[in-house]
Amino acid sequence: MKVFTESFFELPIVRVVKDYKGLDFDSAVIGVFKEDLKSSKIFQSFTPDISKAIEKKNFKASSGESLHMTSDGKDIFIVGFGSRDEKNLIVKENIRRASSLGCISARDYGAESVLLLGFEGFEREAIEGGLIGLYDFRILKKISEDGEENTRKKKEIKYIYLVSNNSVDVDFIKNLCEAQNFARDLINLPGNYINPSTLAEISSAVSEKYGLNCRILDVDEMKKLGMGGILAVGQGSAVPPKLIHIWWSPEKPKDKIAFVGKAITFDSGG
Repeated sequence: MKVFTESFFELPIVRVVKDYKGLDFDSAVIGVFKEDLKSSKIFQSFTPDISKAIEKKNFKASSGESLHMTSDGKDIFIVGFGSRDEKNLIVKENIRRASSLGCISARDYGAESVLLLGFEGFEREAIEGGLIGLYDFRILKKISEDGEENTRKKKEIKYIYLVSNNSVDVDFIKNLCEAQNFARDLINLPGNYINPSTLAEISSAVSEKYGLNCRILDVDEMKKLGMGGILAVGQGSAVPPKLIHIWWSPEKPKDKIAFVGKAITFDSGG
């Protein structure tokens, strides 16, 4: 496999809009807190049918709960945020998951563009939920029919429109999501693709791309440093172990922070 420095999953285009009137979209995802279920102005402005569907289906807006309906030929997904009274981190995670649930549902119903409503004040969580939730690892998969490779692709979300009057740093959020999805690609690729040598090559390429310092230690260097643990585990593989050290030095550092990960590319059962 060639060295790669970004995720194979292509992120949808994200646009923040103040008004969705006149906007062309396939599906809408509308988020709501429990406390706002009966007083949401978004429901009435979008379509009065939402309130009727909520009452009919006994929708409570609990975290992880969703309601699907159609209006004017569009699929609408009402997703619950749970309660506002939860701790701030829990509220944010609930909203992130709600956005993810809505976007995945819209995709599975064949949408290529989705509108996010009701997420104002939680724009980062809304975007993260969509971009991380829609991630799909299909690099090594081939869909076959009658023994022949099927080149047809299922529909994917290409555009996410987020309704908000706030200033949103979309590029920053997309960079975070791209980094997470890139890491997921590395994790999901099997050991015959990602081993200590290929992971070291990728780490070196990523470091060069983003201006980071990178040093790769081989077996001899690790022996000199007395790294017996890594060397012992590495004996379970035909591919020798590597130790990857990446660091960044800002101009005026205030402190030192270290992130230590195992980066195990195989498991011998030990």
